[in-house]
Amino acid sequence: SEEKKALAEQVSKNLVTAVVSILKNQPEKACPGVNDLLNTLKETPVKIGLLTGNLHDIVLPKLENAGIDASVFTCGGFGDHSPNRAETARRALESVTAADGSPIDPDRVLIIGDTPNDIACARSVHANVLSVTTGKYSATVLNESHPDYIIENFSDTEKVMSIILHGKAL
Repeated sequence: SEEKKALAEQVSKNLVTAVVSILKNQPEKACPGVNDLLNTLKETPVKIGLLTGNLHDIVLPKLENAGIDASVFTCGGFGDHSPNRAETARRALESVTAADGSPIDPDRVLIIGDTPNDIACARSVHANVLSVTTGKYSATVLNESHPDYIIENFSDTEKVMSIILHGKAL
């Protein structure tokens, strides 16, 4: 109904305002190696997208707060697209297709995440998965969900680029 939609929009606006306020008081750092990796990726023909459960309007302030240049992300899927992570992943792939003009083969997609849900999300669209242990989940826990690759962080740019470009770890 229109009433529920209006309420959801107001809650979303209030959430964005609250998160932005919190971020101002709690600066965060990007995961080790992220900015070097993104700068290296900018020099390749790889499309860099962002797939997240966060609301679209929260993503830019969070990235800026961590010192990450959001302009490198040319497509993506966000939590406000759908509460269902698999649907959000499908939307992200559609945004790649829209940006590129032709459908993308999921075998050529690598989703990077730090949770078992990220792995399940990638599998729902038949994408490859690079798990990183920068969040609250250990390598042991992430391996139980069978990612294709697992790394501690992004500090070894050459290794991560090998996975992204060639589908193999060094």
